[in-house]
Parts: sequence; structure tokens; C-alpha cells
Amino acid sequence: MRFKLLRSFVRVGELGSITRAASELNIAQPALGLQMRSLEYEFGAQLLIRTSRGVKLTPSGEVVLNWARSIFEQTDKIHQKVRELQGNADVPSVTIGLTPSLTAILARPIVEATLDGNIRVKIVEGTSHSLGEWVNSGRIDIGLGFGSAEAPGLQSVAVMRERLYYLTAPGEGDEPITLAEVLDRPLAVPDDQNSIRPKIEEAASRIDMPVIGTYEIGSMQAAREIARSGRAGAIAPYGGVAVEHRDGSLSVRLIVEPQIERTLYMMRRATESLSDPEIYLSTVLYEGLQSVTRDPEFRDAYTMLDDPRGAANMWESS
Repeated sequence: MRFKLLRSFVRVGELGSITRAASELNIAQPALGLQMRSLEYEFGAQLLIRTSRGVKLTPSGEVVLNWARSIFEQTDKIHQKVRELQGNADVPSVTIGLTPSLTAILARPIVEATLDGNIRVKIVEGTSHSLGEWVNSGRIDIGLGFGSAEAPGLQSVAVMRERLYYLTAPGEGDEPITLAEVLDRPLAVPDDQNSIRPKIEEAASRIDMPVIGTYEIGSMQAAREIARSGRAGAIAPYGGVAVEHRDGSLSVRLIVEPQIERTLYMMRRATESLSDPEIYLSTVLYEGLQSVTRDPEFRDAYTMLDDPRGAANMWESS
């Protein structure tokens, strides 16, 4: 259970309004509403009743609110005691590398997990290919990237499978679309540095169709803008366009027959031992991904490759 999510729930319950809580917490209202639905899904019960005047707690919501308050009281006391014992010890720093689509869904869990200031975290974005190189060179400590993660000195763990989507101008609906239909339309294709490109070409070869790009693009932003304009469709992961899908500014359709999938790897330098902060943040990232795959909105887009060793031991014997 993520503490920041519970803190948001407490403020919603105390204020009786998602709108007011979102403003106070500096969170977009749709995003906060999604967090509340995610929390209800985790508890398996309705916690809030939406009304024309805001929200009110259900009996289950009252129980969760009181429990969350007691948890935070005890947690604050423990953090204060630990800080007193630590004195002025240096705060460790960890650099995490993510692809742009992963930043959209993992930045918040990372921030939530480090709010107490016991770890300084830097998040950098890059292509999957670049992230592997950055881990090897020591520029970043932990990387999450797609595609092959085999390289000397690099330790990697496959953690999640991602399905790709077809993006086009709003109005087409959200029903799945076959790859043959996608390739028969004007298409903006990722450039050679993007790990999506070989996956598209591999899937196209299975149905004996060529990949002909009307445009070649190098960023998620370019994919969104071209698709929104209607000049051509694009292929992208759901995490990078979830906001546009929710607000209706893009049609986002799962590609089928065949589906296009790629595997996400968590990477680190095998030549160095893991520090305690790196172990902690690896667990944060792993559990953040698990949370995404449990969210009803993302369930079709992502599948967790569960590791029987558990998040805390994921690097052992990988």
C-alpha cells in the first residue's frame, strides 16, 4: 500500500471533495479520481460515494480513514526518531533511468517513496538502448528499458510485458484494430533508435506485410501530435498516452492479430554490489509496476512477469 495514496485519500475524506483535495495536493483532479478508484480496487470495497456536492465516506471508507490516520501518526514518530539517531549523516543519492512512457506512470511512486528525504533521487529519461549504455557507464544506477538487455557487466531482470497501441485522431473509438488495418493506413513509424521499431517489423513479417512510414518520428510527443492531427496514425505504449485517452484527445486502440509486445527489463551494473538505497528503490519500482498492472485501466496494456523471489530479492541469481 503506497503511503502517498493513503495520504491523498485522507485529505479527500477530510475535505469531502476530490476537487478541493486535488487543488490542495497539487494533483490534477482526474488523476486524483483515478487514485481513489485504484485504492478502492486494492481494498475490494467502495470507500467513497460520489454526490453532486462532492464525496462522502462509506462505512468501509470510515474504517480505512481511521486506520490510515493511525498509521501516519506512528510513521511520523518513527521517522522523527530515526532522524534523531542519524544526526547529520550524508543522504545517499540514486539515479534512475526511465523511458518517457514509464516516467508517466512511475514518477509519482518514486517521489512518494522518497518524500521523507532519506534518499535523494534523480530521474533521467532516455531510449531503451541509451539506458542500457548509461547503466554500464555508471551514469545511472538503475534503468528500466525494453528490448534485449544482454551486455557484458550488465545484470538485468525481466519484469513486465507491454502491449502496443494504435493512436489516431479522436472519434475512431477504442475498439481493437488489426495490425493489417494499421499498416494499410498512413503511419508515423519510430526511428531506428526506438525499441518499438523492430517489434513492429517483426510482427509485420508474420502477416507478410511491409512497414511503410509516411513519417519517421523520434519521440513520444511527435507520435501524439501527428496522431492527433489526423495526418497519420502512430504506434505507442499506453502509458505514454493514458492522459490523452482519458480526456478524449486521442483514439487509442489495442493492436491485435497479432498483438505487438515487448519485454521490460530492470538493469544494474553487475560489477558493483547493491547499496541499501538501490535495493529499496528497486523494490519501489517493482511494486509500482505491480500496481499499474492491477489497475483496471492498464490491465490490457501491461502484464507483470511475477518473480517468485519477490521484489526485495529480485536481483538474486538473475
